[in-house]
Amino acid sequence: MLEHMFVLGLFFVLLENKCRFLYTVYCKAFEFGTFVHKAVYMRCIWETIFLGRKAMARFFRHAGRTGLFALFFCFAVICKSFSEAAGDSASLEAGRFKTYINGGKVALKDDDFSIHLMMLGSNKNGDSIYIKAGKTDILIDAGCERGSPNTTSAYIDRYCKDGSLEYVIVTHADADHIYGFVGNKSCPNIFERYECKTIIQFAKTNKSTAAYKSYCENRDLEVSTTKGSVWYTALQCYNQTDGAKRLYDLTGDGKITMEILYQTYYETDTSNENDFSVCLLFTCTDKNGEKTYYYFLGDLEKNGEASLVESNPNLPHATFYKGGHHGSYTAASEALLSLIQPEVVCISCSVGSTEYTKNIDAVFPALDFIKRISPYTENVYCTQYGASGGYDESTGKARGGYEPMNGNIVFICAASGEMSMVFSSSDTKLKDSEWG
Repeated sequence: MLEHMFVLGLFFVLLENKCRFLYTVYCKAFEFGTFVHKAVYMRCIWETIFLGRKAMARFFRHAGRTGLFALFFCFAVICKSFSEAAGDSASLEAGRFKTYINGGKVALKDDDFSIHLMMLGSNKNGDSIYIKAGKTDILIDAGCERGSPNTTSAYIDRYCKDGSLEYVIVTHADADHIYGFVGNKSCPNIFERYECKTIIQFAKTNKSTAAYKSYCENRDLEVSTTKGSVWYTALQCYNQTDGAKRLYDLTGDGKITMEILYQTYYETDTSNENDFSVCLLFTCTDKNGEKTYYYFLGDLEKNGEASLVESNPNLPHATFYKGGHHGSYTAASEALLSLIQPEVVCISCSVGSTEYTKNIDAVFPALDFIKRISPYTENVYCTQYGASGGYDESTGKARGGYEPMNGNIVFICAASGEMSMVFSSSDTKLKDSEWG
């Protein structure tokens, strides 16, 4: 009896694996193959089952009652094989990112890497992105208004429990990226709310605004009053001078790193403030040694992107790209996209807001931006609508109001390599929304 069961088990394993393999290949043949390919794979599947039937008949003659049990067991195993193979094929076609909707705190593990595009508490455009790399807390920018930290800090405090941000990145000096570092009497700024250990900022600016001056004062106060706090420019980081580093190991074991990428406008003048943006590449290595890559390029525009590509011609393909300049037609050039070929694009913007223009094709995310992105991915998401009050026909401007589109967006890469996305409002892709 034991001998019969051992032989039967071995047979089922071989048959199951062959069936699963052939079914999966057959699915791909139907997707990509010619009529001849499909006919060949159909014959392979038939022969597998036919030969299996003859082998089972010989076995049943010698196995007695065990054979009857085997018949039902075999049927269940093969059905399970085909079902799982079909599931694997469907999963492959659907993409490798699971999506969920969760308006509350997202459960994270200590070794997860997670990116959080936060809603900013108004209908204005801006960036404020929280990243959790293992136990390391990172903030990229603090837009979009002086009162925004009341909204963003409430979100950050769900995950940052020690009141310390190990890294703060200030990509450039535009108000929609630094106002949260300025604050006001009724809204303490980010430096007042958290101990900010390493501050990395733009190397050049044309700004002399009150907001920029307040940012500098608050930054200097943070460094002078917080033990161990330092600030560097992106150029110092790239050149690795004065204690700054080009590559930061965020977890201490090399599994998650943050690299400051070089671009010419760290040391070259331009009238376009956006092209001074700090450019970051995060790299995650999972337990199998597979790497995934995540790009944050501030508001970098066409000339800045050309410089980035020229200086870094071997940039890896992007698992995640934070949509440049809130989805402006001036960002996400073909030169950049053809190099990094993003799988997922997330945009921090107020969709449809006429804050900067009344041209409906140019409001964020702009039609040209969407057209350039679409050949590379359909996985495009935006934080919020910025024209929920509709448009005034006499002026062409949005009446104001805002509401979630995808809401707060969280992208998670686990140490296992499994990736998922969590949205506080909706998992609808931009192309499937009323804006798409």
